Amino acid sequence: MKKVFIITTIFLLLSSIFIYGAGGGGGGSSSKAFRPEERSCEDRSSIKDRVQCRLEKKEEGTIHESCRVLERTDDCATLYRRVYSCYEKTGKEKDECFKQKARFTYKTVKKEAGVSSENVRNYLLFLLYDLEERVEEAYDEGKLTSEEAAELISDIVEIKQAILLGKSKSDVKSLLNPFKNKWKEKMR
Repeated sequence: MKKVFIITTIFLLLSSIFIYGAGGGGGGSSSKAFRPEERSCEDRSSIKDRVQCRLEKKEEGTIHESCRVLERTDDCATLYRRVYSCYEKTGKEKDECFKQKARFTYKTVKKEAGVSSENVRNYLLFLLYDLEERVEEAYDEGKLTSEEAAELISDIVEIKQAILLGKSKSDVKSLLNPFKNKWKEKMR
């Protein structure tokens, strides 16, 4: 991080010298100041870096992170749009909304699992997205740094990607267990 800051500072200083030297030879003045182009959050290579950038810049991503691993990102985005209204609710009302949007035919996950694993999968994705929202709120309230929040959110995204890609239950659990420990530590 220090190296990047030093290199950026050197670059800016050198650039300003050249701009100042090229400035006013013709009697006019240049009204455009040199500004290095900001790198888009979408251009970052890792989930954590993209998430942290978006948190700090208060930007929305073009594609939800968990959808990026799928061939048909539109279907995934539609799934998330379908459930957005539920996040304004709280408690049991929110949970019932999640189940409705996941197209549950039964009230319990256990009964629904016997009928539709896809509905249960979607419900689980909605619950995990709710955790992401909680992390973002904690960041906004100053309870987490952008790095801590990005780490938790990227872990949640990796779990959701495993679910969306149809990974085995043991693969998902292997991601979930370390996440639980981080959650307990950071989200007191």
